[in-house]
Amino acid sequence: MGFEIDELAFRKQNQGRPLSHLIRELLQNSLDEDCGFCEVRVEEREGGGIRLVVADGVKRGIRRLEQIWTIFSSGKRDDPTKRGRLGRGLKELISVVDRATVATVGQTVEFRWDAERKAFDRSTAPNDISSGTRIECEIPQGKAKVKEIERYLCTFIPPEKVALSVNGKPVVRPKIHRTIRATLKTVVYDEGGVQKESERATDVVLWEPRPGEKPWIFEMGIPVEPLTQEDNFRWHLDVSQRVPLRAERDRIGRAYMRSLYAQVLNEMVDELAQEEATCHFVDEALQSAKFDREEAGKALVEKRFGKMVVRGTGNLDDNIAAERAGYKVIHTQSLSEGMREVMRAHVPSTTDVAHPDCGSIEEWLGQKPEALIPRDQWTPGERDFAAFGMRMAGLLGLHIGEILISSEEVPHKIAHFTKRGARVVVCREGTKCMQGTGAFFERRRMHDWVDLLIHEFGHREGEGHDTVWHDELTRLGGAMLYAAPALLKEFPRS
Repeated sequence: MGFEIDELAFRKQNQGRPLSHLIRELLQNSLDEDCGFCEVRVEEREGGGIRLVVADGVKRGIRRLEQIWTIFSSGKRDDPTKRGRLGRGLKELISVVDRATVATVGQTVEFRWDAERKAFDRSTAPNDISSGTRIECEIPQGKAKVKEIERYLCTFIPPEKVALSVNGKPVVRPKIHRTIRATLKTVVYDEGGVQKESERATDVVLWEPRPGEKPWIFEMGIPVEPLTQEDNFRWHLDVSQRVPLRAERDRIGRAYMRSLYAQVLNEMVDELAQEEATCHFVDEALQSAKFDREEAGKALVEKRFGKMVVRGTGNLDDNIAAERAGYKVIHTQSLSEGMREVMRAHVPSTTDVAHPDCGSIEEWLGQKPEALIPRDQWTPGERDFAAFGMRMAGLLGLHIGEILISSEEVPHKIAHFTKRGARVVVCREGTKCMQGTGAFFERRRMHDWVDLLIHEFGHREGEGHDTVWHDELTRLGGAMLYAAPALLKEFPRS
């Protein structure tokens, strides 16, 4: 059984697209070949509409004549470094014309739209052309005017050895800024023509925008989509392989852009001006797993805030002390989540700066390993407390690495939560001061266990005892309503 295409429906579908994009699809075919030159002429027709002429220097012309009218027929072996998508571009442009001729080596194919039949008439005739292809189209209407089409086509970045001209004006390649290597998703087609996505390494070329241009995202020199003013990126980004696009091939997904921005930022963070380090494209990049939070993250913090910077906490005295010591205090609540993560990884808090004698809990544990009481020397109450705390964390849906018992006070504290290892360290003797005196680790003091554990679990969020930490306490308190029955069943009060 054969299939037929509804030519009127195909025509209407493509008439809904900007004419400049249909012409772009046509030019892709020429630029994918060793064409030497590609000349485009677009002008208004008398009585309305547009006349388009595209001529290229591909010596052998179109390989097989049926490729001109057969949708999804292509003579090219699929390659993600080729711009074309398996034989769609020429047919999509022809579908919107009143008349078109495709003159290639040895043969000319003519198409005429029959308005009464709502279908195309096609005829072929021999010619004496020995090199190249010339396509002429009479287009009744389009979404863009001639000047707009001309302006768009002049934004192309032709291959180095291809002379591209539009209405007699040569399209000049912009100045290259630099090239980086990135691993990005691309589009490939299997032997059955099924489209698939895969990741592969490719070059991304950064071009200086030409006079009057705004930055765009390009696919091998073909303009696909302007970069948003919100992103505020200053170079063209030209990906040297196919970019995954929606069906109309004029929109790129944000996940792809985040991955691209992240890998560009990894390489170029040192080139950013300070104001650029606050741009939206940086926040987009930080949402991608491809961003290097270690090296590039550290450089980004310094570029944006300088070297003498600390994270503010809810402790006003610590914030003031840090400012008096010459630090710039940054209150991270106003930053994006990605930037907050980078700040937590590389920037100390005002408490760390205001109390340098405390040091970090990890450093303290490393300096005083003898302070940690081995598990085989724990009292029955301490073992119950640790088991209770881990079970409580599990019921609350929290990841806690372990609970440790110390023979000494953790610097200035009876307990401490360390974010690096998600560990709670509790001082054996210091716990007495929670509720006066008494054996804190006895089961009948279970309400004190909950008090201490919720306090320390809350330090998973926020800095110090700030509002974020306080909000986490109230959330955990509410969650305890559901956890309490299971805890009481497993750890009865007496």
